[in-house]
Amino acid sequence: TAANVAQPWKVIELKGSPTDNNATLFAQGYDGVLDPLVQAGQVKRLGEQAVPNRDNAQAGTIFENMLTAGGGKVDGGIGANDGMGESVSTVLKKHGIKAPVTGQDATVPGLQSILRGDQCGTVFKDTSVEAKAASDLAIALIKGTDTSSIVNGNVTDTQANRQVPSVLATPEWITIKNVEDVVKAG
Repeated sequence: TAANVAQPWKVIELKGSPTDNNATLFAQGYDGVLDPLVQAGQVKRLGEQAVPNRDNAQAGTIFENMLTAGGGKVDGGIGANDGMGESVSTVLKKHGIKAPVTGQDATVPGLQSILRGDQCGTVFKDTSVEAKAASDLAIALIKGTDTSSIVNGNVTDTQANRQVPSVLATPEWITIKNVEDVVKAG
């Protein structure tokens, strides 16, 4: 945490749609980091809410309502994707608040927000890595060969309530220091 911000840090968390299993998995990821900080008293959630259909306009309204309910002060915002992150940044600017905002997907607007200083980072999932894993799996399945050398984990499908064998790639945290990694990856 920054030396100039009193603890606990006050954060507002905008999650993706509850009907989107990816949004559930992403929330498990960032909540896995936040929950211990909340329990330790270092972070206080002023609010957390799922945003239907990841609608950026609704995200801004929801964030602003939680900001107002929290006394108009926040130390950070989490957006389930870069679009929601941009909505959070817009609300913060409107209220003259400078606070770190995160997003996900390493979109062009998200990268532009990072370069402007409106967003501190985004999560990059290299599609070429994902595509190779998918094609390797498809080829193995078509050939009827064992996929155990390709599959490296399981993911819980919350809709079907079952474990799905998966190829899990490591995402990259993108900041102003390494934004060019996304560009280089194409």
